[in-house]
Amino acid sequence: MSAPKLKRSQSLLEVRETIVWLINACKRTPHAEDQAPRFEAVLADWPRLFLAQSEHWDAQTAASVWIHAIDERLDATVREFHSVLLADADGDSKDPHVLHYTDGEAISSFVRPVLGAELESVRAWDGSLALETDPKFSAFRPIFAEDVKEADDALNADKGAFAKNKTFREVGELAKFLDKYENLRDDVVATLDKRRAEHPEWKLPRDFATSIFPSQDKPELTEEEKLARTAAKDAKRKKAEENAAKRKEALKAIQEAKKKLHELK
Repeated sequence: MSAPKLKRSQSLLEVRETIVWLINACKRTPHAEDQAPRFEAVLADWPRLFLAQSEHWDAQTAASVWIHAIDERLDATVREFHSVLLADADGDSKDPHVLHYTDGEAISSFVRPVLGAELESVRAWDGSLALETDPKFSAFRPIFAEDVKEADDALNADKGAFAKNKTFREVGELAKFLDKYENLRDDVVATLDKRRAEHPEWKLPRDFATSIFPSQDKPELTEEEKLARTAAKDAKRKKAEENAAKRKEALKAIQEAKKKLHELK
């Protein structure tokens, strides 16, 4: 018999809640009390993992805020550059110089939310800006270069934070912690199941070993266990029917005895 399958998708707070449940369930279950300290050792290690997970989440949040900030800054610079282009073209959005940079796209759709196509377009402008002879256009080249570099740095920070968190959860410290916890659950169940088999005088139920787990964590019954439960229910039902029949016969006998006694009178 093994423990209920550990749901790896659950949060660390949910994991902690189950560990606390198991500690108290062991303490309050006769013949399982000595297993509580084993789960307490896991609980003692939990804060280290939660702190590490929080640091990974914080890094991802920081990167997301950075991306948003540089995206806003790039949008503002693009709008300013577009205004300079239009002013030089007397407001003509179809002017060849304007179209060279915008490809005829409206500025409202060009500055798309979150870094993406806009960033790549601005990156491609560098060659053209290098050839601009008018200072009011060429002045934007170092500004865009700085924005593009920071945008790349922000995106790389986001990718790095995501990758580190993924490693932490899938093969790193969190994965190792959950592996250790899951192995402990299986070992505790095996220990309790063996204890039930070795002490029939205790009359422990078949599910004694897994009874310490919360109801939502109870394992799926095996076919053998399902058949055993069905057989037990059938036996209980049959026994109840037999008892009912006996009571009915006894009542009938009493009624007949009363009738005969009345006739004798």
